[in-house]
This record gives sequence, structure tokens and C-alpha cells, in this order.
Amino acid sequence: MRHVLFHCPIYDHARADLIREVGTEDMQKVLSGPACKAAARWFVGVGVLQQFKVAREIDEEDPDEYVPPPELD
Repeated sequence: MRHVLFHCPIYDHARADLIREVGTEDMQKVLSGPACKAAARWFVGVGVLQQFKVAREIDEEDPDEYVPPPELD
């Protein structure tokens, strides 16, 4: 967890945004209290955890393009 949040070069491009939003690099503070929500959004946004891939896809959907399925007989 610490490596991904603060050291992994794969996420260098996004890390500054997280640190700016939470205002600290203290892992305990990042993973508790209000900062926890920002960290969760960051994990989803950068695609760290594959199990959140669907959450990211839903967030990126345009609800105006939604077409309900046809009614079944």
C-alpha cells in the first residue's frame, strides 16, 4: 500500500494530485478520516485495483446515452 501510494513510478503522474488533495504523505492520515475518501477515489481513478474497473467505467458513462432495454413479452 505504501509503495503504491507514495513510491511506485507507475503512478508518479497521479500522485501529486492525491497528496495535494489530502495535504499529507502520512499513510495513517491518508487511510483514515476524510482523506480516506480521496484515497479511494484516487485508487479507482488511476486503475490500481482491477476490482474497481467497473466503478470507473460507470463513473465515465454518459447517462444521456442510456437506452433502456426493450420490454420482454
